[in-house]
Amino acid sequence: PTITINYPTPNQLCGITAPNFNIQIIEPNLQQKLYSLNGRPNITFTTETQFSQTEWNNIGNGTVSIIFYAIDEAGNVNSSQVIVRKDAIIPDITIDNPIADDVFTEPPEFTISIIEEDLVSRWYTVEGSITQHPFTGLTGTINQDAWDDAPEGEVTITFYAQDRAGNIGSESVVVIKHISTQEP
Repeated sequence: PTITINYPTPNQLCGITAPNFNIQIIEPNLQQKLYSLNGRPNITFTTETQFSQTEWNNIGNGTVSIIFYAIDEAGNVNSSQVIVRKDAIIPDITIDNPIADDVFTEPPEFTISIIEEDLVSRWYTVEGSITQHPFTGLTGTINQDAWDDAPEGEVTITFYAQDRAGNIGSESVVVIKHISTQEP
């Protein structure tokens, strides 16, 4: 059997979700197709196009050797290998400000820290809105329109960070929105 690995590509960066694969096997009398991740037990597949999430979870972080095997009816075996990189570490976000249960009448300022070497995007959401608010840096002020749309009382602000492998980390804080009622 002849095996061509179309996907994943050599040194491809993968995240915590098991990647898809695409191979071509030329063999008129194919009996069995298998793959192995980092030398773990072989997994038989028929038409699957995604690695087993359970197996992917078991291989940890770092370099992953993927070997595909094809066996024909005469017992001839061939294999083809590709090595990819797995980033299984989700970005770690710490919210320094605002502090939980702080009371605000205006949109709060925020200060966060993110531990991630390969950060590609960051954004936040405010309870009551599905809008994602992208930001740069690690400080800023919550969007005025988003704050205005949030209900009075407890408001959850969630910060997100995504790395190049597609892993998304998040952290939330609940603050109190108080609408001031000034008497004439």
